[in-house]
Amino acid sequence: RFVDGQFLGERIAALEQKWGGQVKELKEDLRRTILAHNHNSDLMRDHKNRLEDARRRIEALTNPRAAQVDAQVEKLDRMLRSSQAKQKALDDLTKRLTSLEKQAASVAAASVEAAAAAASALHGEGIKEDIECIDEDYEEDDEEAEEACAADPFAAEGATVDARLVD
Repeated sequence: RFVDGQFLGERIAALEQKWGGQVKELKEDLRRTILAHNHNSDLMRDHKNRLEDARRRIEALTNPRAAQVDAQVEKLDRMLRSSQAKQKALDDLTKRLTSLEKQAASVAAASVEAAAAAASALHGEGIKEDIECIDEDYEEDDEEAEEACAADPFAAEGATVDARLVD
């Protein structure tokens, strides 16, 4: 059983050559895989940086607007409180004016009554009759105005004013 050395050498050389080519192809595939991985890693890093930049820009745009909205809400709140305080002050002033008007009306009524009483004490019934005559004149003017109003409502206003001006 003898093996031919030359034949065995040729076969081993052919096998080494074949394996050498396959190893060379594997090394080339590995080198391309490493290059592709590095390229993908660079792309992912670039995408990550761009996403972070976009996030920062969005935050920069939204945060000042949120701050502006908060400032405007606070300003509106102050204005509302100020308006409420002014309204309360106006309400208080209106109450005081109403009270003063009532007091003035009661003082005026009391002074008219006192003047009428004093005049009646001084002149007797003469002033009372004068007041009744004046009241009758106004009642006649009112009747004339009502009749004129029934005929022409716009002319009646003028007639009432004219009648009072003439008397």
